[in-house]
Amino acid sequence: MSVLYSLICLGIVVVALHRLNSLPPEAAMLRRVVLVLLAVGAFGGVLRPVAPELISGWSDVLFAGGVLTSMVVRYYRPQWYANSPMTLIERLLDRVR
Repeated sequence: MSVLYSLICLGIVVVALHRLNSLPPEAAMLRRVVLVLLAVGAFGGVLRPVAPELISGWSDVLFAGGVLTSMVVRYYRPQWYANSPMTLIERLLDRVR
């Protein structure tokens, strides 16, 4: 079962890195951060059979953080994922004004 889990995590790493590399330059920084969290967290899942529990625990936290952030942003704030030359901070400050 752990081999199957490692293979699924390896697939997630490959897809996340492929999507990260294919993003346009004006892609939202939050989208990049979420993809990095997913890739790093899933890579920890690949190494789970040989990694200490502390490392696998942190990788689970990173992976869950990436998934939850993606779900919340896609549902509540899809404009944060929109491609724009403005940064996330500039968009947040513009919204406050």
